[in-house]
Amino acid sequence: MNEQHITKATPSRDNVTPSLAALIVVGATITAATPFWPQALGAPPPLGALLLGAGVVLAVIWHSTVWWRDLNEVQRQIHRKAWWHGGNFGILLGAVALLVVLATGMPIAPQPLSDRPAAWALFGFLCLLGGQAVGYGVAWLVHRVRA
Repeated sequence: MNEQHITKATPSRDNVTPSLAALIVVGATITAATPFWPQALGAPPPLGALLLGAGVVLAVIWHSTVWWRDLNEVQRQIHRKAWWHGGNFGILLGAVALLVVLATGMPIAPQPLSDRPAAWALFGFLCLLGGQAVGYGVAWLVHRVRA
């Protein structure tokens, strides 16, 4: 019996590199002010910087979608479990670390920056995101070793 393997055509990951290179060129060369920028946010960034940022976000989403589709079901389950167990436990540890810093009054940045609310917001965000990422990584390794 002849077995035929049917493969789906998936976009190559190599298509991302030229697109990102073009976005870097555009981002570096377009220096026109961004139209329709709210004045409450201060001076508008160059239009090229916004195009570069939007392009990078779209490229990461596209690349992640292609990567996820290339995984088999066992690999997908390992990543799902790692995000569920590791991500939840890690974000809890990140929140505890944030509370310890708040309770002890430890400095989060050099003095001129530590008094700004934006520095505290960024520090809190990084505590939670960092905890989640580390928890995911540890859980992924544990699930990977067991599988």
